[in-house]
This record gives sequence, C-alpha cells and structure tokens, in this order.
Amino acid sequence: ESNGYAHISYYDFSNSSLKYASQNASGWTTETVDNTGRVGEYTSLALDASGNAHISYYDDSNSSLKYAVQDENSWVIEIVDSTGDVGECNSLALDVNNNAHFSYYDSSNDSVKYAFLNVTGFFSEIVDNMGSLGEVTSLVLDFNGYAHISYYDATGQNGLRYATNNPT
Repeated sequence: ESNGYAHISYYDFSNSSLKYASQNASGWTTETVDNTGRVGEYTSLALDASGNAHISYYDDSNSSLKYAVQDENSWVIEIVDSTGDVGECNSLALDVNNNAHFSYYDSSNDSVKYAFLNVTGFFSEIVDNMGSLGEVTSLVLDFNGYAHISYYDATGQNGLRYATNNPT
C-alpha cells in the first residue's frame, strides 16, 4: 500500500506473463511487466520509499529468479540467479537503502537460497540444504538489515525452519 492505495503483482496464466496493478484516485491501472517466455509465477512485491514497485518472480522458461524495478514509465529487469532451477517460492524485502534481498527455493538441490543486491551486483548463497527444504519461503529484514527467513521443511517433523544471518 502506498498513500492508501493498493499495489499488486500477479501471474497472468492466459498470457504466461508478469502483470502489475496499481490503484490511484482515478481507479486501477494494469500493465505487463515481463512477457519474455513463461514468466511471473511466484511473485513478491515491495514498494520503496518513493513508491516505486520492486517485484521478484520466477522465470519458468529459463528456470531463474528475476527482479523488476519500476523506473518512471518503464521497468528495469534483471536476472538474480540462474544457477540450476532456482527462484520458485521467492520472497522479496527492501533494506533502508532500497537494496533488494531475496529468499527462494533451489529445486535443483532441494535447498533454500538467499540473495541480495549490493553495489557490485547480486550475491547469492545457500542458506540450508539439509533435507527437502524451501518450497515455501518468507523473508523479513530487521532494523539492522539482517535477514530472517522462515521456510518449509518437507523432511522435518514440525515442517518449519528458521534461519538468520544475524551473528548474535
């Protein structure tokens, strides 16, 4: 929500594309963000301090995690990770500097991965690969910018795991 109005990212099944809808005083506006192949499943949306949309999503055609940022009247699209079949069940969070952080499922290795954007580009790492993990992930950042990830554990008894990069 930005200024009391809703923003939604979603997968358009009929057109195999990523869509974005935003509301303002005049009503709803819908636009296609990415339609290069079968893209847009497992979307996650965050708005930065300026109200610009940031969307992470799965590119099924290339088995990768993609990231789109709203820039004036266009979208800047980048590949976050394309090592193996990665990007399903992703979650996106922005830090105080509007840098993107992602948690997501690596189905090639049944593992949870974490990636973030810094001044040099995207950095990704395996968070947990002990079992059949990550088919559902959720990411939040704390006030110090540390990631906190909850994720599904298909092999465990309680079905839920938690990981953080906070050293304390």
